[in-house]
Amino acid sequence: EGVIPTLDAELSLYIKYQQQLQEELGIKTCLPTLSQFEAREKRRLGELAEKLGISYPKTSEIFSIDELIRQVRKSGFPVMVKGNYYKAYRASNLEEAVDYFYKISNEWGFPILIQEMVEGEEINYLGLSREGELLGGIGIRKLTTTELGKIWTGITIENRNLLELARQFTELTGWNGAFELECIASRNKIYLIEINPRFPAWVYFGTGIGVNLPEMMVQIMEGRVVEPQLKYPAERMYVRYVDELITDFNLFKKLFSEKEL
Repeated sequence: EGVIPTLDAELSLYIKYQQQLQEELGIKTCLPTLSQFEAREKRRLGELAEKLGISYPKTSEIFSIDELIRQVRKSGFPVMVKGNYYKAYRASNLEEAVDYFYKISNEWGFPILIQEMVEGEEINYLGLSREGELLGGIGIRKLTTTELGKIWTGITIENRNLLELARQFTELTGWNGAFELECIASRNKIYLIEINPRFPAWVYFGTGIGVNLPEMMVQIMEGRVVEPQLKYPAERMYVRYVDELITDFNLFKKLFSEKEL
C-alpha cells in the first residue's frame, strides 16, 4: 500500500511520520525530506532562487497592517499578496491589499508575503524526482486561469531553460518526490514564482499525453526500475471543465445523514 498526499498543509505530517508509516503500517511514500520541503517555502524561496541563479520577484514578509502600508508605499501597485502555504491575490490598491491581508491571515495565519508584480506568460513544470534525479516531467504554458491563478486551459511547451531549471532544482536540493515549478517568462527571462511540493490538480494532463507521473511514483515506492520520461508532445491542450449532475434527492439525504451510500 502507498499514499500520495496532495495538500501542502498535510505534507509536513506525512514527511514527519513517513518512516513510521512504512515500518508500522506498511504504507509506502515518495516524499521530500523536511529540509527539502522547508527550503522551497515561499518565505525562503528567494534564497533558493539565488543558489539556482534564477530571477525572483522582490518579496517581503509582513505581520501587520502597518507593515503592509509601509511596504506598498515603497513598492507601489499592483502587488501580489500571498500566504506562505496557500492563496495569492493581485492587489491594485491599498483597499484590496488590506482585504487580502485579512482574508489570508484569518484562514492561514502569518507571515503574509508582499511580492513585486511580474508581467509575462505563466509557465509551469510538473516533475518527479528520485533523490535528486529528474525522472519525468512536462512543461506547460497557462492560457487562461481562475481568480486564484489556477490553470483552466493550457498547452504543453518545449522550453530548454525551464527543463534546465527543473534539473538544477532537483540536483541542488536532492529532491525526492513530485514537484511543480511555477514561473513567469518575461522578456526572454524566467522568474521563479513558487515551488509546490506535490502533484497539482492538473496532473492528469501529463497522463493524458503519455507521461503518467503518479504511476512512476508508485513504481518508485515499489522499488522498481523507472525509465526516465522527459520527452512529450508539444502543443497538446488541456481544458478543465465543470460538470452538472442530476440525481435523486433521497440519495443526497441518505449520504448527508449516514455519511455513506
